Amino acid sequence: GPAIKTVGYTAPGESDDWMYGARKIISMSPEVGPESGDFWPPAREIPGINQRNFVRTMYVVRKAGLELAVEWTHRPVRTAQLPGNATLLAGGLPQGELELRLVNSGLTASAGQALGVAV
Repeated sequence: GPAIKTVGYTAPGESDDWMYGARKIISMSPEVGPESGDFWPPAREIPGINQRNFVRTMYVVRKAGLELAVEWTHRPVRTAQLPGNATLLAGGLPQGELELRLVNSGLTASAGQALGVAV
C-alpha cells in the first residue's frame, strides 16, 4: 500500500504502487540506510551502506529477468538391460542416465538477444 498507510509517513518510493498498477512492473524502494540520520545519511556512511546491500540488490536484479536453473534426475542402469557388448565401451559400463532440464527460475524472460546455452 501507499507509504503513508504502511509506514506512517510519505516517502520517495511511493511510485512502486503506480509502477505495478499501471505498468505491471514489480518495483521496490527498500530503506537501506542506518536507523538514525533520517533519509540522508552522512556521505562517509554511504560506502558501507552500499557494501552491506550489494549482495541482496544483485539477487533481486538476477531474479527480475531470466535466470537459468538446472534440474536433474539420475536413473541407474540395471546391468540386465545392457546389450552384451556394453563391456567393450570406452570407460566401462554406463553408470546410468542423467536427464537435465533447464528452467527459468527468474520472474520473466529477459528481453533482447536469444540466449545460447552449452551443456
